[in-house]
Amino acid sequence: MHRQMVRFGLIALAVALFCVGCVPSKEPDSGDQIAGKILIWHSWNDGEEAVLTQVLDRFTEINRHATVKIQGFASVDEMLEEFDASAMSGLGPDLLIAPGSAIGFLAQADYIRTIGDVFSEEEAQNFMRGALELMEWEGDLYGMPATLNTTVLYYNKNLVDKPPETLNGLLEEAAAGRPVAMSDDFRDTFWGIQAFGGELFDEDGWLGLDQGGFVNWLAWLKNARDLPGVLLDPDATVLQERFLEEDAAYYIGDSRDLQTLEEQLGGDVLGVATLPKGPIGVAGPLLDVEGLLFSTASSDRQAELAIELAKFITNPEQSALLMREVQHLSLIH
Repeated sequence: MHRQMVRFGLIALAVALFCVGCVPSKEPDSGDQIAGKILIWHSWNDGEEAVLTQVLDRFTEINRHATVKIQGFASVDEMLEEFDASAMSGLGPDLLIAPGSAIGFLAQADYIRTIGDVFSEEEAQNFMRGALELMEWEGDLYGMPATLNTTVLYYNKNLVDKPPETLNGLLEEAAAGRPVAMSDDFRDTFWGIQAFGGELFDEDGWLGLDQGGFVNWLAWLKNARDLPGVLLDPDATVLQERFLEEDAAYYIGDSRDLQTLEEQLGGDVLGVATLPKGPIGVAGPLLDVEGLLFSTASSDRQAELAIELAKFITNPEQSALLMREVQHLSLIH
């Protein structure tokens, strides 16, 4: 069931990245205060839905006058097509679990609500700013981050005592006989641009690929390529195999690989850490966020209930439960 739960299991990863101090969110004091029916649409598989159902059961146990129903779809595209058709008729779900990349279209069509005023200052601090920004469109917040995929540093605990915190430290590890496997594909190496103070776009919206940060990152990659302990390859499958065979002590890869790597290498051996920082700042990996979105077809009362449910799903307590259920590792090392 591990591999069935990869995407939903990443809620635990989202918490590790989102939480700043992990201030607990306040759960409802009384089930009598929240009442009504709510419909959730998602495109998760059966295993992922089973974990979601556990969380929803806890919500309805606390709020005994609230009823939550789930409707699943075979794919994101199928779900969004059906949502488009339903929303035009004023129908559909109250809560939609969808990729952040869909927010622009849904917001422009006026299918989803803005929720910028629903967070207390304390609640907003539970989320990483970068993840919240991916829930925004033209300055307005439309969703709550639920799952997160990003780039992380995997390491073998049999070969590594403590992972390096800097890029120079990573090269030192490679030179010391603890090889590093990483992709040299542009998307996979995007994370290093920010570490050298660069950005993909400048303040005027132009590509900044000729600027110092990007150029210096390319120079670092070129230098790394010449070192015998650095394994660069655009094929992530090849890199994973080297890591699993212990030909590499480190592997920089997608967080969605975690369940597969843990299954094959073992939870006691596999370590996960944040990417090393550079001379100018921290790494800036791409974030692939899935959020909880709120339909404009819902009544105000249903929308209020959907917001309370979304807060419950994303609070640290429930995310800790999900972490235990899927045996997901924290990024804290």
